This record gives sequence, C-alpha cells and structure tokens, in this order.
Amino acid sequence: NIKYQEATDLVRRGGAFEVTDSDEIRSVISTLFSNDTKLESVSNISRDYVISKTGATQLIMDFLTKYF
Repeated sequence: NIKYQEATDLVRRGGAFEVTDSDEIRSVISTLFSNDTKLESVSNISRDYVISKTGATQLIMDFLTKYF
C-alpha cells in the first residue's frame, strides 16, 4: 500500500485493511460481516475519504492547463 497514497490514507484512517494472506482476508471479512457497527464505521470512513477527494482531477487539469 506504500505505492498508493489512497491505500495508505485509508489504512491509516481505518477504512481499509492491509492483509498478507487469505487467512487475514477471511478474518477481516468475517469481522466486518459479523459486526454491523464496525462495518458501518469502515464504510463511512471510506465513503467520506472518497467524497473528500472529489474534484482532485479537475484541480490537476486546471493547474496543468495554466502551463501547457
């Protein structure tokens, strides 16, 4: 996830999980689907992160347009 800022951000905020094998994936999925409160929290964190980044492409294009 170090390669991708979005992944790093989401893991740090608790909206995503770093896993290294299938057992860890199963554990995360099991936890989320057996705990509605945790699932809602993770979902909200992820949604809010995506919403906070809305418009980033347009900002980059506007910046580049000034120079090219």
